[in-house]
Amino acid sequence: MIDKRIFKLIKSLKVKLDLNKSYCYNLLNAGSYNFDTDTIFINDTFYSDYKMTTAVYLHEIAHSTGHKNRLNRNFQIWDYVSISNEEIVAETTAYMLSIYLQFDETFHQGKLKEYTDLISRLYGHYDRDYVINESKKAFDYLIKFL
Repeated sequence: MIDKRIFKLIKSLKVKLDLNKSYCYNLLNAGSYNFDTDTIFINDTFYSDYKMTTAVYLHEIAHSTGHKNRLNRNFQIWDYVSISNEEIVAETTAYMLSIYLQFDETFHQGKLKEYTDLISRLYGHYDRDYVINESKKAFDYLIKFL
């Protein structure tokens, strides 16, 4: 069962949650966030893995902080640096939330390394200062609702 604080965050943020259809890009994607519709989508094929599902919720919640009605990170879907930065901001924020909420953060540790390694190979870089600053803003924003 997913921790009730996750649903409290979603409700407090007034972000939509879609559990019935998979807007995810493929069957291997456990979740996604749509900036245009302000909706978190969770792929229900992953519900049996509690740790992963919890981690996905936190990651997508972190993305939602960048919406124009919240912190307005001005995400550009076709800009590789923007995508890189946003993914690492979301995973870093999710990692910090996991520690704060006393969840198992090992999933996020692995994903954060995976993201940074992949992005470095594919795109050459991401903006570390931006990621650190925006992750802290997102974390501070989210814990106000807990």
